[in-house]
Amino acid sequence: MKTDLGLALIPKLGSWFIRLLHLTLRVRHLHPERIEALNEEGQRYILAFWHCHLPMMFFSRYRPPIAVMSSQHRDGELSARNMEQFAVTVVRGSTTRGGSAALRGMLKLAAEGVNLAFTPDGPRGPARVVQSGVVAAAQLSGHPIIPIVTSAERKKKLRSWDSMEIPLPFSRLLFSYGEPIVVPRKLNKEELRRYQQLLEDRLNNLSAESEAEFDELFREARPEKRPEHA
Repeated sequence: MKTDLGLALIPKLGSWFIRLLHLTLRVRHLHPERIEALNEEGQRYILAFWHCHLPMMFFSRYRPPIAVMSSQHRDGELSARNMEQFAVTVVRGSTTRGGSAALRGMLKLAAEGVNLAFTPDGPRGPARVVQSGVVAAAQLSGHPIIPIVTSAERKKKLRSWDSMEIPLPFSRLLFSYGEPIVVPRKLNKEELRRYQQLLEDRLNNLSAESEAEFDELFREARPEKRPEHA
């Protein structure tokens, strides 16, 4: 009974907290044209971001509908139900449990015109190391991968496996969008690993640049406009 109550209540409280926190932030977007061009063309894509950046990703420039893969353990279920509060479709499964069925479910949604999102280092790490699922989804769907990171002026890092980052109220938040990565349909295993490494490098380089040059990049970035899915 307590478990059921927690699964029902905690995600709703979490979504309210995230929405209220977002309202206090000064938000800007660096190179949003890299995803907005696809939005305008009606082209579908796959968002890829580190698990530690998940809390604020609901306010990035993606266009719904969008589906996310989430693990099947209890923490994953809490996260999944939280994401559902933001009108995100959640496919249960991961690289370690139910992965093949979950990937098939994601590809089915992609074929129906749904954008996809992956935390490629989830559900349990290693942190900031890309696993194979997101590259396989790009290869089989034909959708480009859009790397995206967040960087906060002031933040709290949780004591979790991914050191999840929560921006502090009334601070500045920067979304940085990377160049799209197109994965060819026909690749051998070694070539697939190279695309995994390419995505990993793009995400880590974006994060490092955003952290090291935050003030300058924030000045260059575009002010937030209210997203359609907020």
